[in-house]
Amino acid sequence: AYIKTAYRNSPDIQVGGNDEGGFSVDNARLVFSGKVGDYELKASVEATGAAATIKDFYARWKLCEEVTAQIGNFKTPFLHTGVESDDAIIFYDRSTNGALWAAREPGVQLAGKHGQIQWWAAIQNGGDTQGDELLLCGKATFAFVGEPIAMKQTGGFGVDAPTRVQAGLGYVDDASATTGTATATAVEVIGTTGPFFGLLEMVDYDDGFTAGNLAAGNAKKAADADVAETTPWGITGGWMISEKGEVSLRYEDLDDDNDSTRIWAGYNCYLQGHALKWQLNWVSTQSDAGDVDELILGLTASI
Repeated sequence: AYIKTAYRNSPDIQVGGNDEGGFSVDNARLVFSGKVGDYELKASVEATGAAATIKDFYARWKLCEEVTAQIGNFKTPFLHTGVESDDAIIFYDRSTNGALWAAREPGVQLAGKHGQIQWWAAIQNGGDTQGDELLLCGKATFAFVGEPIAMKQTGGFGVDAPTRVQAGLGYVDDASATTGTATATAVEVIGTTGPFFGLLEMVDYDDGFTAGNLAAGNAKKAADADVAETTPWGITGGWMISEKGEVSLRYEDLDDDNDSTRIWAGYNCYLQGHALKWQLNWVSTQSDAGDVDELILGLTASI
């Protein structure tokens, strides 16, 4: 189980007619896992108030030594910052692109690893839910230096992480778009060395990602953000200044009509790695539509 809870403050964000200045519980999750024969089961449920939401809920098994299959409810394997666990993020919130691809929906997936190469191929319901138009996703990464990096965390790799550098390419296609096509291509480069961590991500969206063009599914959030024909990108860096302390910086170009950019700065205090940490973040968005600054103090605790 884990909880993520934070205090957020901003004079530029209005909540109930007042400036933002209050507390949030962003994740309160129970995670179960087990094995029946050769099949692994993962089940996670999140509670918000009186409502409960199914998160990851799937069965997984090995097809052979290097290939696994899974079926159930899971994230689309498109972006590292979308797939990584909510409790293992270098900032309290996901990157802007990652937040658009962090939802889950039913489907089937194959995944494999061979030497320096990792790959994923998924078919999910997409915007027409159980209709016959599907969301397709493919992704591959290649480790140029060192071992491959799993899509599990950003930051918090320690003060003496091995030198590893990998590049990835992802592609999604949701055939249920009302007009146009809903396809996107992602490019990533991620690396660690000693106390340093770095990540570059860029997503190119086509004209199908307009607001209201997808009725449901993982691609809907990106469409509702109206990112059609844009190429937002961001670069993130982290420096473990001690076994328990990490400073982090991120710059994002949102490539929207308002020429928006976003700067993130943070400090992580790891009491027990990602399992128990405090995060202090400042997020500043500059835009022709107006500037927004937000201060976040968050706690993540896992057992």
